[in-house]
Amino acid sequence: MTDRQTDRQTDRQNNSIDLFKFIMAVAVVAIHTNPLADCRNESLLKVYELLVNTAVPFFFIASGYVLAIKMKWPDALDEDADIARILKQLRKIVQMYLLWTVIYLPLAVWHFVSAETSPIKAVVIYIRGFLLVGEQYNSWPLWYLLSTIYALLVIYFIFVTKKATIRNMIWLSIGSSIISVGLTQLANYEGNLPSLLHVFQKIIMLSIYNGRIFRGLIYIPIGMLLANKKIPPLLDGLIFIVGVIVSMWTVSTVVKNYLLILIAIALFEIIKSIRLNSSPIYLRLRNLSTTVYFVHMYIWSFYYKAVYGTKTYGLDSFLVTLIVSIGCYVVSDCIRTHTSRKFGAR
Repeated sequence: MTDRQTDRQTDRQNNSIDLFKFIMAVAVVAIHTNPLADCRNESLLKVYELLVNTAVPFFFIASGYVLAIKMKWPDALDEDADIARILKQLRKIVQMYLLWTVIYLPLAVWHFVSAETSPIKAVVIYIRGFLLVGEQYNSWPLWYLLSTIYALLVIYFIFVTKKATIRNMIWLSIGSSIISVGLTQLANYEGNLPSLLHVFQKIIMLSIYNGRIFRGLIYIPIGMLLANKKIPPLLDGLIFIVGVIVSMWTVSTVVKNYLLILIAIALFEIIKSIRLNSSPIYLRLRNLSTTVYFVHMYIWSFYYKAVYGTKTYGLDSFLVTLIVSIGCYVVSDCIRTHTSRKFGAR
């Protein structure tokens, strides 16, 4: 890597990141609705799965990157200003998490009632989902926000304790990857385990469910580092191509998880290096990506319930969910524009 000492202001307006935020939001819709549910081509499915799985890592890295380019760290550490910036971002994410948790509450209540879950059990499950998993019934995208909250809390502590060195951020990412991948492997292991590990496995399943909640701590520090370091373009391309090829051929989920980290880093750097002319469309794409990311599960839930009566995946689910989600943004944007013009004219 080579130090990037200049062009930080230009990167703040990196339109390619906003463009790919929308593309990655579409990938998240694909993850949840599975448009290739009827596909039997294993090679195509492997490529598809690998590419869509870079979506959430991309969002995490972008969050860390955007946060860091607004800070003075690490060149000229202004502790108060940088800590204030972290707290501002943390408050924003907490507010978003609370808002969308409330918005998705009706789906959770409907599910508990449909499943005839007892009130006490429903409350326990809901609290666990809210604090430890970041997920209720069909509100899967919200775990990204909760993971980001915990990551920012840890990063805030590191800055407050004046240990926010580049080396420490690297170790934070590496340590979090070991914890996340390790806990996920243990939670998913179906063979015989020693008694102590079996108990630990049950604790994981009853609490955080797997190691997913730690993924923000893998990628957000990486995004902060990429705001201050630049990987040579040829190396980015090599890492991406080799990572994709090896990931397609390996059967080890541990290797796949670590390759995904490298692929996501290389892909983000490739995207960041693309320079696009300024245009208002990129801000709209950024806002559109947020809308699509958060509303699509509601759209899909209504669609499969109305059409099939049960949870159903496929190309039609993907297309309807995506198109209606985009339509929700267009309508809300028109209302917002009309309202601002109406009150602005007074």
